[in-house]
Amino acid sequence: MKKLIIWAVFGLVILVTIGCFKVDINVSVNPDGSGRIKQTIGLSKETFEMLNGMMTAMPGVKDEKGKKEDETAAMEKEFRKATSSYGDGVYFESFSKETTKDGFICFNVAYTFTDITKIKLNPQSAGPMSSFMGGMSAPSASAMEAFGFVLKKTVDGKATVLTIKSPLKKTAVQESKEKPEPKDPEQVEQPENKEEPGSDSEADMEMAKQFLKGLRISMGLTCGAEIVETNASFRDGNKIIFMEIDGDKLFASMDKWKGAMEKYQKNFTPDNIVNMKGAMEELSKLTGGAFKVELAEEINIKFK
Repeated sequence: MKKLIIWAVFGLVILVTIGCFKVDINVSVNPDGSGRIKQTIGLSKETFEMLNGMMTAMPGVKDEKGKKEDETAAMEKEFRKATSSYGDGVYFESFSKETTKDGFICFNVAYTFTDITKIKLNPQSAGPMSSFMGGMSAPSASAMEAFGFVLKKTVDGKATVLTIKSPLKKTAVQESKEKPEPKDPEQVEQPENKEEPGSDSEADMEMAKQFLKGLRISMGLTCGAEIVETNASFRDGNKIIFMEIDGDKLFASMDKWKGAMEKYQKNFTPDNIVNMKGAMEELSKLTGGAFKVELAEEINIKFK
């Protein structure tokens, strides 16, 4: 129960100071299917101190010896417990804490695995923070399905082919079905909102700025030493990018992409993957690559 309270507090603090938040998850896979999961969670110094102070003052949060448990020790313990959530054949490797040049307090955790086809990985993955991340990225109560991995050798045995089944479209469609239909048709039609200078629009912009400031989210897959061929939309050398968000660049380019996205929003349906992909590709271009989300239902990677 006390751990549940700890992470509830953690989630509350992050929600209040969401812009001071970084998450990076990278999976490295070898040609034999083994590999490593490296995860970094970064908090601004102010957010970290606020969280640490709240936890220190919280009654009942103690270690086995009855002493107050500091925030770093508590996080390492939870990350160790989260090992099994990544699937079978996954082992905890290391945990460390560091302060970066930009003033962020970062927690780095690494796991090793023996078979990528047994890995459970989805866009909400964040070790003990997975439930909180799920609350951010998926409003419904349904759990997002994991990526599916299939590994095989080429006929000549000189390369490995990794096929990844993405859960993004399926999850979006499922969530749309779970939303209740409006009982009154008038609820669909909203009166036109005419903004007045200096009113809500300025407040909205300031809120958006605070939300996006310093926000960094990335999730990728590094394949061997060289990718020979792939249909992935976003690639950086031997790394495939599933998701990458740069909040500062998004806010700086808001004037460019805000209007462009309205045309997609009018005809948006979760099962219209063509419309979704078109919107994501244009958003990535307009923001200078600040927003990338892989929407292909099946990603094939041939690597060595």
